[in-house]
Amino acid sequence: MTAQKRGLGRGLEALLVDVSSPVSSIVPRAKTQSSDDDAIISAVALMKAIQKENANLIKEVEALKEMLEDFEALVQHLNIEKPTR
Repeated sequence: MTAQKRGLGRGLEALLVDVSSPVSSIVPRAKTQSSDDDAIISAVALMKAIQKENANLIKEVEALKEMLEDFEALVQHLNIEKPTR
């Protein structure tokens, strides 16, 4: 009896071996109503989280835009007050 090789070095044949797998792992199980409901609930929760994140990003963009406008006004004010030579 020879020991079976493990890991690398088994050759291409190790990848091409026909391995029969149980039918239960190949055929998907029928979905139940509760699993569909769970999927819908998780999808709705995900959409709400994305909407909340987008709302936070919009608020952040608006705040940055306002800060930029304030900064531009300050720079313009300093340029006006600066005496020219």
